[in-house]
Amino acid sequence: MEMKRKKGLSIIIGLLIMLMLAGYIYVIAGAKHVEKLMWEYLETEGYLPEEVKSVGVYHSFLNPLLSRDRWTIRVRLTDESEAIHLYTVKDGQIDEAAISGNVN
Repeated sequence: MEMKRKKGLSIIIGLLIMLMLAGYIYVIAGAKHVEKLMWEYLETEGYLPEEVKSVGVYHSFLNPLLSRDRWTIRVRLTDESEAIHLYTVKDGQIDEAAISGNVN
């Protein structure tokens, strides 16, 4: 009986580790894809790479439960250092969500 319990516990722990690893890989690969989409979007909007101070991609597994988007992208432009432009991904496309801070 003790051996079956240890084997069952080992299987459960193994499955949890595999699930966590799969989630980690999903977020890393997805973030790279979303960042690529964001740079393509900025290029089509006429922004040059030197005009973009930073692009940050954030993911949350809980956001869909809260009726929010899974991916959030924060973009800072060099000429608007006090503003953060927020974007999301909807149907595989970048969608402008909001602007936070002061815009010149």
